Amino acid sequence: MYIPVPGQYQVSTRSVSTFPILARFNFPSSKCGQLLWQSKMPYAPQDDVEFRTLDGLTLRGWLYPASIPHGPAVIINCGFNMPKDVLAPQIARYFQKKGVTALVYDNRSIGLSDGKPENDIDPQKQVSDCHDAVTFLSQHPLVNPAKITLWGLSLSGAVALATAALDPRVAAVISLAPTAKLNIPPEKQATILRRAIDDRVAQVTKNAPPVYIPMVSEEDGSNLGGLPIDPQAIRQLERLSPHFKNYFTIQTSYRLIYWSILDLLPKIRCPVMVVAPERDAITQPEVQKAEVFDLIASEKRFEVIEGKGHWDWWEADGGLEGVLGVQLGWMGEKLVAS
Repeated sequence: MYIPVPGQYQVSTRSVSTFPILARFNFPSSKCGQLLWQSKMPYAPQDDVEFRTLDGLTLRGWLYPASIPHGPAVIINCGFNMPKDVLAPQIARYFQKKGVTALVYDNRSIGLSDGKPENDIDPQKQVSDCHDAVTFLSQHPLVNPAKITLWGLSLSGAVALATAALDPRVAAVISLAPTAKLNIPPEKQATILRRAIDDRVAQVTKNAPPVYIPMVSEEDGSNLGGLPIDPQAIRQLERLSPHFKNYFTIQTSYRLIYWSILDLLPKIRCPVMVVAPERDAITQPEVQKAEVFDLIASEKRFEVIEGKGHWDWWEADGGLEGVLGVQLGWMGEKLVAS
């Protein structure tokens, strides 16, 4: 398995930022992308940005402006408990060089964004925040507010779908390995609920600090929810990103038990691409097809990344750019038609 390694680039005359680079990929030209928007920008600038949420938090991210005025844009978010400096910059830079302005940001309580306690994940609030990200991006002079696509991976893929179901401003969605609901075993649910309620009582009655649990145990690589999370991937993420944390609150797990967007999927009206890694152990392709894709009533497309899983899909044939090239081609067709 391979995860990007960090490097430092001066990305514009306005800012110097640290973010991972995909050192192993040579990025061949995408024929599909060449048929679409072409950016004249000789290099990839990146701006520090921030925007306000409805409940008053400040979320911080990076904007990758393309050179096409009033052009298409994409909001990129890379999954559960994931800071913006892992993988998202590579995806953003790919879209940027094809003429698509891209926004990546830390979700609330993660990385540099506001929100306490830290690493307290609330998917429903992430949906609300995504509305505010659309508002922020739609006001940028380079962006056509009628051509904003949401790109999400894993939990963020489900958040993107839920946002599109509730927000008529979203022009298209690319959802990769979406976790529309988590099938946590009943015995694991019972443990989570008991510990979450104990934690809630302690916080309310004793002003106790929140209880945290690891994504994967340092001892045996297990996790409280019994989910197939790759311990090797977590270890590498800890080394690669100073903002990645191998923990989250027990209240996060409580919320994930009742998290489901299945009732929202039929409400989506924009075009949707669902992308399923063939060997995804967290949400199998057949589950993504039956529980997500088949419930979407709008124009849609289902893609399978052959031979890859939840933690290595970017190593598919053609590399990351090969996967994104297919998505860009589809996105271009839908936005031109809209």
